[in-house]
Amino acid sequence: MKNLYVFLISLIAFNQANAQNWTILNSGTVKALSSVYFPAPDTGYICGEGGTMLKTINGGTNWTISTPGSSAWLHSVYFLDTKTGWTAGENGILLKTIDGGSNWNPTILNPWFYKITSIYFPTTDTGYLVAANTPGGGGVIERSTNGDYFLPTPYGTYTSWLECVNFPVVTTGYTVGDSGTIIKTTDGWLNWLVQTSGTMQHLYSVYFTDINTGYAVGDSGVILFTSNGGNNWVKQVSGTVNSLKSVYFPSIAVGFIAGDNGTILGTSDGGQDWAIEPSGTLKNLYSVHFTDMNTGYAVGDSGIILKTTNAGGVGITESSSALKPLKIYPNPAHDEVTIESSGITGNTYLSISDVNGAELKVMKVINNRTRIDIRDIPSGVYLMRLQNEKIVEVGKIIKE
Repeated sequence: MKNLYVFLISLIAFNQANAQNWTILNSGTVKALSSVYFPAPDTGYICGEGGTMLKTINGGTNWTISTPGSSAWLHSVYFLDTKTGWTAGENGILLKTIDGGSNWNPTILNPWFYKITSIYFPTTDTGYLVAANTPGGGGVIERSTNGDYFLPTPYGTYTSWLECVNFPVVTTGYTVGDSGTIIKTTDGWLNWLVQTSGTMQHLYSVYFTDINTGYAVGDSGVILFTSNGGNNWVKQVSGTVNSLKSVYFPSIAVGFIAGDNGTILGTSDGGQDWAIEPSGTLKNLYSVHFTDMNTGYAVGDSGIILKTTNAGGVGITESSSALKPLKIYPNPAHDEVTIESSGITGNTYLSISDVNGAELKVMKVINNRTRIDIRDIPSGVYLMRLQNEKIVEVGKIIKE
């Protein structure tokens, strides 16, 4: 049991200097939010359920809500600059704006699709999208050379549903999807090669930091990594079994992943180690995006928007040996436990995680002595972590 405790402490403590401090922003909506993109430090767009489109021009302090001519669920948003962008989603909807979202106009697709899942422009002239051509059917890849008209690539329709497309350069790109599908092109148009991913898990997101180095994430906490353009994909340890929906790297080494149950993972060494970070929510997160090394956003269910401005964890630099023990009693326990700490301030969160690192419960704590109801947690061994700007305290509990 002692070794398990040390392992969990090490997992939580990994590079606390890069642990995240995420705060919840007021979105003004309870609609699910699918995709977030910031073309400039203070200007960002979010799309989602029911044709919802949010815009901020002050880094998320305020959001304006609009419906860009459709009530269809929008799954992807991408902007070249603060004025020119696209959003896409259900029923083959694909809209373009050239005035920062004041007006949206349909973009021509050939043919019609059931659902567009992802859109990406590696240059101002060339963009790609992936879509499903029928409900539960195969995937389609389309390309545009002017941003107004998209044509299917000669590759045709693939049998697997495709979820995300990413091009590190204009001619070399990747798309991922159902049953561990990863497809690559090196000519941007004519030829697409199916790669061996080594997993059958559904993959939701792919991101490359350069032409050779990339990451793909999906169900059951799977993280895949390649350093040779996808010739080989290897699994990285995520520390969670939650579905991972979005991956983004603001630099070669520093990256972030968002997923179900409020999961946020961070790495500062290119994914050799991933740390589970307290998000302050258990809502499913579908998209994460950073404007620089420090400032990032994650969005998800019920209008949740999270923001961090200190991708370093507000100065927490303790190693695992410097972490303080959290006082917990009684232990073992059946119905509830009490935690005590003198370091609780106005923005302190307590999380309970299982041995795989999956967060089961997250709550804000305001009192130095707090009772925690654990009746809804199955019997087993769990880790409690208390964290704010100044402290990280951890302890093991046994639920009978």
